[in-house]
Amino acid sequence: MNRVGQTDCVALERFARGLLADWAVVQAGLTHLWSNGATAGYVHRLKRLKR
Repeated sequence: MNRVGQTDCVALERFARGLLADWAVVQAGLTHLWSNGATAGYVHRLKRLKR
């Protein structure tokens, strides 16, 4: 993350800033055992049926 500020890639810098701004959320997403995968799959199925 520290080296991203030294690059010329604006998109990468923006992505890194977003991660740092929501660092608590990123950390929680990587350490908690639960997942919303089943819910996301159900919503995707409903959207597909609606089309």
